[in-house]
Amino acid sequence: MKSPWLKIVSAPLAVLALASPLLALPSCNKHVEVEVKAPEKAPPPPCQELGTGDFSRVDYGLGQAVDAKLKTLLKADHLLWRAAPALEAELIAACAELGAAAGMRDADLQAKADHGKGAERVCNNVAFGVAQAMKGARQQAKVDVTIDADPAKCYSDVAMLGRCMASCGSPVAEDLDLRAACASGDVGGSCYGRCTGGCLIDGGEGSGGCNGQCAGKCDRDFRGTCGGRCDGTCDGAPSRGKPCKGLCDGRCDKQAEGFCGGHCDGKCTGTWEPKDPNKCAGTCGGGCSGKLVAPQCSGDFTPPGADPLCRTSCQAGVLTAARCPLPYVKVTAKGGKQTASMQRLFAGIQTALLKIIRLQQGFGQRLPRAVETLSAAAIDWTNAAATAPPATLLCVRTGSDAARDASATINTASQAAAQIQTSLKAGEPVKEAQGPVE
Repeated sequence: MKSPWLKIVSAPLAVLALASPLLALPSCNKHVEVEVKAPEKAPPPPCQELGTGDFSRVDYGLGQAVDAKLKTLLKADHLLWRAAPALEAELIAACAELGAAAGMRDADLQAKADHGKGAERVCNNVAFGVAQAMKGARQQAKVDVTIDADPAKCYSDVAMLGRCMASCGSPVAEDLDLRAACASGDVGGSCYGRCTGGCLIDGGEGSGGCNGQCAGKCDRDFRGTCGGRCDGTCDGAPSRGKPCKGLCDGRCDKQAEGFCGGHCDGKCTGTWEPKDPNKCAGTCGGGCSGKLVAPQCSGDFTPPGADPLCRTSCQAGVLTAARCPLPYVKVTAKGGKQTASMQRLFAGIQTALLKIIRLQQGFGQRLPRAVETLSAAAIDWTNAAATAPPATLLCVRTGSDAARDASATINTASQAAAQIQTSLKAGEPVKEAQGPVE
């Protein structure tokens, strides 16, 4: 994505020559001494700090307090502009992963991030291919396929929000009621006490429920490759506890690589759900009977008395660094004539869908809403500061344009990714409408 503030305007050489008396052509009959001056250093492009994100040496000439608020606003614009192509690239990779599991051509799964168009191309291609495969599995092979998925949540770091608010000139009270300030979402964090909400521990070595890929041992509802004994089916055929060189669906006693719907012993690429959720060494997303450390907020952060521009800017900027855990996704396939290609598809859905949901529902839905409120705040500030230097007002408008471009990119990419979940319902039996109740 080209930055709108990095465009350089240059005049044609001929125009410059005609406009400058020092470069006028001399007479043929007279000797004329031409004065040559060293070229003046060109001024830097306006608002170049929006491209770099470094506002430390910028003085907008509005006083320290107003400058601090303006820098916080423009910093949020910069972070959103930078986040958009990264989000699109991740969605392209997640959709392509699912498409590869569906047996699609590489040519249909390749694209570069391009204002949302790259993700639109790949995810739409995958949605069509997966819909055809799911329809064949359900209607022709008579496989009963169900997909359960939890919604995605994104948690913003409350300490990071507090630092941003302080640098903006609107510090948060030390005795802040976090649950009141995060009323539209959940408050999470490390709980030193009894956790009555869901508990998630960062991935790696461990034991318990794995929201991601399990590498090691899985006691039930496993789908993936198994280097040990597979108890269930292998490429759709009964395995009877024998080694499986294909895709194992059931239980694997060692060297498992795939989804585990039961208890995983080994490594998890996502987050762990511990055996005893009341003892949470990770992030407790709900009630905590003891002290909550490193708090996070999954909703809008609205501390009382906060400056509206600071609150909106900090919320949008910190959201780009939010923690969005992989959601729980489970694919169940029963009966019918399950082929090896179907097993690969179901395994691909299991591993790729949670990434798509995380990006599409987590960042993809919240970031455009943040841009909308940020743009409204920028308009209010511009109207109230109509006497500000023209260069400053230009930077505010340029930053808002960049944030809106980022929002358009994210919207285009996430809308295409949303078609994936629709495609997974292809071939489902149509429920008959019930008649009126007498």
